[in-house]
Amino acid sequence: MAENTPDVVTVSVIGANTAPGALAPLPSGTVAKTPAGIPNVLVNVVRPITAILVRAAHVFVVTFLGALGAGSVGATPADWTWLTALSIAGGAAFLETAKNLVTILGDLEQKNPLLTGSI
Repeated sequence: MAENTPDVVTVSVIGANTAPGALAPLPSGTVAKTPAGIPNVLVNVVRPITAILVRAAHVFVVTFLGALGAGSVGATPADWTWLTALSIAGGAAFLETAKNLVTILGDLEQKNPLLTGSI
């Protein structure tokens, strides 16, 4: 896949390469040509499960390091500090995953209102 250059800008979107009901599938690596002077757009399609897992892992690591740092201020990190930081980070990652699922399900409901009974 091409990297960002002055001629090409990569845009990542969450979706499937072949969305059901789509007029035409949007494969990863598609380049949208733009007028002269404006960079072309290179599409990078990311699967929803991959996006959710990456976001959850990011929140887990950031929260873990923050909790670990907060727990070790003024003291040497002990076993309880590591366990507490792990549990705090796990909770934050779980909540982030739930929030992302709500967002994705809300988008699916808007795209398919007849399936959910709301019109």
